[in-house]
Amino acid sequence: MKIVAFETQEQTVRVSWDDGRTEAFHHLWLRDHGASEGELHASTGERVVDFHSIPRDVRPLELGLEPDGRLRIAWSDGRETRHEGDWLRAQVYRGKDVNPEIAVPEPWRADMLERLTRFDYGQVVESEATQLQFLRRFLRDGFALLTGAPAREGEVERLAGRLGYLREICFGRLRDIRVEPSAYNIAFTDDVVRPHTDLANYAWPPGVQFLHCLVQEATGGDTRLVDGLAAAEQLRAEDPEAFQALTRVEVGFQIANDRYDVRTAAPVLTVGAEGGFRMIRFSNQARRAFSCPPELVEPFYRGYHRLSALLNDPGYQIHFRLAPGEILAMNNHRVLHARDAFDGGSGRRHLQIGSMEMDEILSRLRMLEKKVNDTGARISA
Repeated sequence: MKIVAFETQEQTVRVSWDDGRTEAFHHLWLRDHGASEGELHASTGERVVDFHSIPRDVRPLELGLEPDGRLRIAWSDGRETRHEGDWLRAQVYRGKDVNPEIAVPEPWRADMLERLTRFDYGQVVESEATQLQFLRRFLRDGFALLTGAPAREGEVERLAGRLGYLREICFGRLRDIRVEPSAYNIAFTDDVVRPHTDLANYAWPPGVQFLHCLVQEATGGDTRLVDGLAAAEQLRAEDPEAFQALTRVEVGFQIANDRYDVRTAAPVLTVGAEGGFRMIRFSNQARRAFSCPPELVEPFYRGYHRLSALLNDPGYQIHFRLAPGEILAMNNHRVLHARDAFDGGSGRRHLQIGSMEMDEILSRLRMLEKKVNDTGARISA
């Protein structure tokens, strides 16, 4: 976008682009975000001056457009800054709640199963173009399914290594999901597992979970997914007070065994500064006691009751059976997963799960997008 006009106002500079859009930027914001010569480290690009060295009442003395289209501003503190039109347009501050890579998630319900795209595992691992498609779809829908992976232990770590690296938690780097005689978690039984996000008992649950099916011989044990974003927004529309209570009351969550006791207290729903959905932390099996102001008890339970009903509503769920060699990637801050009960005596069932941070996924996406932009290639999502 090219800057075509600008105007100095009492506290802001109003900028206009060639598509007719006009936005105002505060003086101090422009001065802060247009570091002058010597204010950024030459090799790292990091700031090397303290913010308090910039006068709070700094104001522009002269504005003009450079031959390359950048907006040049001479400031009252003797410094000059230059701002690219495209960069300013991308930084328009509107109280955005989410990273630009995930600014347009698409909520879904049961009909998502009809549109489910399966990605070839080998192509995602070996082809950057396919990997970019996979990551875009994952960020849009909150999950993606890969097929054709070797049904061998440790393959999740290979996949993670192509995208970033695994996050190790106290229960292991890779966790084996199978029936265990002394299970400390319902996942290690053959009972039904209700919709939940993983590791809600951590202060910051991993943002990404990879679930790899190795053996699926038992009768039953099908997988269910539900979009926490869709359910949360439905609750917000129906009962804003109850929705707000779920963002304010800190609920206890705990998972423990004979070696570890990991617990935290946090809201079921997390929103950004402008109220946009950020995270759902829902694990009824790991939920523990909570305390809150008396006036929040009733709206909290009203909201939790309705949210639980929505998450368990078949109309909000997709239902399928993972096959050996399939890997399910899930946004653990958005999508809940569940498992039907199965007959542990009818055959073996073995899955492996590994965790990553969403930061790694976003970093990989940015690097792939940069390659696309640098080469001028066009990759359809």
